Amino acid sequence: MTIAAIYGRKSAEDERSAEDGRSVDRQVALAREFVAQQGWAVAEPWVITEEASGADFTRAGLIRLLAGARQRPRPFDVLVVMAVDRLGREQVRTAALVQALHEAGVAVWTYQDGREVSFETPVEKFMLGVHGFGAEEYRHQVKLKTREALHRKAARGHATGSRTYGYRLVRQGEHTEREIDAAEAAVVTRVFELSAEGYGDQRIVGLLSADRVPAPGSRGLWSKEILRTMLRNELYRGVAIYGKTKSVDKGGAASKRERVPKDDWTRAEVPELRIISDELWQQVQTRKQKTREYFVRPPDGRLVGKPDAGIVASRMLSGIARCACGGALTYMGKKGPRPRYYCIERSHRGPAACANRHGVPMDALDR
Repeated sequence: MTIAAIYGRKSAEDERSAEDGRSVDRQVALAREFVAQQGWAVAEPWVITEEASGADFTRAGLIRLLAGARQRPRPFDVLVVMAVDRLGREQVRTAALVQALHEAGVAVWTYQDGREVSFETPVEKFMLGVHGFGAEEYRHQVKLKTREALHRKAARGHATGSRTYGYRLVRQGEHTEREIDAAEAAVVTRVFELSAEGYGDQRIVGLLSADRVPAPGSRGLWSKEILRTMLRNELYRGVAIYGKTKSVDKGGAASKRERVPKDDWTRAEVPELRIISDELWQQVQTRKQKTREYFVRPPDGRLVGKPDAGIVASRMLSGIARCACGGALTYMGKKGPRPRYYCIERSHRGPAACANRHGVPMDALDR
């Protein structure tokens, strides 16, 4: 008896309802009906469903399915899907996937039209490419329309993504708006004021953590990256910016991001969302620029060391002083009678990168 695997996939791009056959449960139910009509048997361990982009070929279920097709003895003889676009919406990789299944001895059937996806003759390969082109073009048009709609919303000052610390999201009819959260706004102001006074990011993280100030994110922990993102966010001075990056399909994954030219960003003045003054904003950016001027770089421009992110640093030469190997020296808080700077290269890459295991006494360098 012929043994059938079933694969169902749904992504955010599929806006049709379960009644249209797009939900994964509905796909599986219809695939089971088709298998029964053919007189085949379903391989229950190989009924796989996923909610993922059709441009993502790193899907766990898809990888498992292909690995199963290559097993010997093979656990299934045919694969049943609603349509070829359930396997993918990128024409080249979809064709390669069908080819891999075909070469493994697995026939691909689509219950929507009741046909086997043949891959023998040049004409059959061409027709598969045509179907793949249609699926990819559909996804491309959806992405363009979605991006255009988000840019229009951003131009009106509406929220287009996840919540930004310092604000609440409030649904207003067909769109979402931001409102200032007074408690979080006070924290934002404090962070900017400390940074303007010369406190480095790590010291500010320590102060907020010591005061048990709730941090953004599911972990609830402050970090230097959270601080850097906050101190670069122009929304706090009443300017909403959207479109700095965009998603791209690379390496079979659909979640890659790449930078967008500044001229293509959407900017909107939202003075009602201002938390800090332009003066305070400029003080912080000026101080950050002053810190960057002290970064240690060789003639090729490569960054090899940097000081603490502030004018007020806990250790005078941390990140500025250089080891004999060329790596930056930093204070690591190790116990001992004399505080020392230690080589970052050795810490990250081991003794093969640097033989200086004892570090350099801090008092010898600081004076």
